[in-house]
Amino acid sequence: MPNDTTKRYALEDDRILPTDELKKIIKLELSKWLSSDKDADLPMLPHIAAQAVVLMNNPQSSITEVAQLLEQDQVLAAQVIKLANSPFYRSIKDVTTLSRAILVIGLRSVLDLIFSISLQGKVFRHPRYSARMSALWRHSMGAAYICREIAKGINANVDIAFLFGLLHDIGKPLIIDTLTKLSQKNPDQISLKLIDDTLLDEILDEFHCSVGGLIARKWGFPDKLRMAIVYHHDPLADGKVHKGALVTGLADLFCHRFGIGVPPVDRDFSDHPWLQPLGIDFATYLALDEQLRDETQAFLEQFSF
Repeated sequence: MPNDTTKRYALEDDRILPTDELKKIIKLELSKWLSSDKDADLPMLPHIAAQAVVLMNNPQSSITEVAQLLEQDQVLAAQVIKLANSPFYRSIKDVTTLSRAILVIGLRSVLDLIFSISLQGKVFRHPRYSARMSALWRHSMGAAYICREIAKGINANVDIAFLFGLLHDIGKPLIIDTLTKLSQKNPDQISLKLIDDTLLDEILDEFHCSVGGLIARKWGFPDKLRMAIVYHHDPLADGKVHKGALVTGLADLFCHRFGIGVPPVDRDFSDHPWLQPLGIDFATYLALDEQLRDETQAFLEQFSF
């Protein structure tokens, strides 16, 4: 009787490929791709998301410009107006125009949402892994909200914090897309049918930070955002303090604690070594824990996953 490490899968033509061999092939292909310094296979930033980034980077951006961007996508515009009327924003009167919706939600927050929803439709989609992609998207949006709230609490840069959380796991859907392309290119060696959840999780965990760093570079994001993505699991790497990665890593921990897009982890991390460099003491941690649990769920309820 084979054990888990020697379990074998039959290919459609009845040849046998050991799990360990399949793992080696996949990791070798991904490593070659990462070391090639070629990013031609990485997706372009969606058009509307790219326009949102331009407006984010311009401190003189106006409500009129943001409204004009929304008018390019009526579905997106309707979502923003719906969100402005949701209990989360508690508008005093009904919101019926884009300009009013932008005032209620906030100009930067609307740009974050435009970027997020545009990205969801282009990147967080896969016919074979729809449930996984939905969970990844929920986790990313939850981390984005929590990053922004942590940044507010420690007087850090709030504007970019939302993107820290939103993009911290962006490597995962891109790896899944790359595996799909590899399986189409080399069907005799790599088949999605042979990649079970355990193997896929191992691959995603090992490579997602590096792939995320690649896409951040291709999309032209600032280095502090790329560093937050690359180091969010090890923000004290090399004895350095990567503050953006600390905020992102802490948001990721809260998401796991609250079960946002992942199974909940019943663990108190009030003594975690990432708190002190951010100036978060025990009382502040407890306040964040209480605030974020309900607020993040309320924020996520406004979206479809």
